[in-house]
Amino acid sequence: MISILVYSKKEALFLIYSFNYAEFWGESVFKDIRFGEAVSFYWTHFHKKADFSKVKFEGDASFIETIFAQEIEFEKATFEKITIFDGCKFNKQASFFRIRLIKDLRFIDIECNSIINANFLETPIENARFQNIKWQRDGGGEDARYKIPQEDDTSKLMAVAEFYRQMKRKNKEEYHETDTSLWHFAEKETQLKYLIKPLLPISFRSIFILLYKIFSFRFIFLLLYKIFSGYGESPRRALIWLFILITVPFLVLAAPLLPSFIAHADLAVFKNTLTSWMYYLPLTKSDIDSPTWLETLLRLTSKLFITIQSVLFGFALRNKFRR
Repeated sequence: MISILVYSKKEALFLIYSFNYAEFWGESVFKDIRFGEAVSFYWTHFHKKADFSKVKFEGDASFIETIFAQEIEFEKATFEKITIFDGCKFNKQASFFRIRLIKDLRFIDIECNSIINANFLETPIENARFQNIKWQRDGGGEDARYKIPQEDDTSKLMAVAEFYRQMKRKNKEEYHETDTSLWHFAEKETQLKYLIKPLLPISFRSIFILLYKIFSFRFIFLLLYKIFSGYGESPRRALIWLFILITVPFLVLAAPLLPSFIAHADLAVFKNTLTSWMYYLPLTKSDIDSPTWLETLLRLTSKLFITIQSVLFGFALRNKFRR
């Protein structure tokens, strides 16, 4: 059934469009159409491609249990009122590229095999709401994160990272802390992937640019951030590295003296080693009058690394309890 109802109220024209239960067997083109006050697509089935690009929805728009069997385009569409996609199925790609949102755009109860076909790149999603959405997950344990298919296209990595960043901020504002963690990990992984992506075609210039990015501060920072704390999301990893950084100076100092300690069981050797080790820890001051410059440098380096790792551990632990 397709019905178009027109009525007037106080000399203003209101158009209400209903495409409920309709089945579109051919390609559907709504491009550049301006809908009036409201439009509904309840249990509507699009068997072929549907094109809503540059459509202007001036009223509420409702897509309830709508099935899009082929591609669906909403590129540069404008949604001025509340728009709802509830229980819809996107069997092929659904493009929401550069849509314009005035009020809420809501996606409700969309299954994973449908939402992965939706493309939200370069779309401001501040006014979009995602309720009970089963996003695709990647990895496991402390490396678990969300992932959208567009991430596999290396030419779109920065746009993907920006989408992840927006989703992280949105979930943080809505106090969905677990999802915030998963989007945060996805954002940092994509930024790291962007810095090491190969530049085609391979040439001396592309190799130079790749090496430049790999040895840049940003790449090194992200890589170390991941290794030492899982981007601030893994207190266990941060604690393990903190333990390693604390114990390594002691092992280095004790190794040369170990044969003497075993041969004579001299506790003074162990005591002296323990005293020397304490000077490699933060908040301790050396009582040696003139340590060598190398020893001073090693002590300062050890104190700096342990202090930084302690901060990372505290940050990751806070995130763990919060999320």
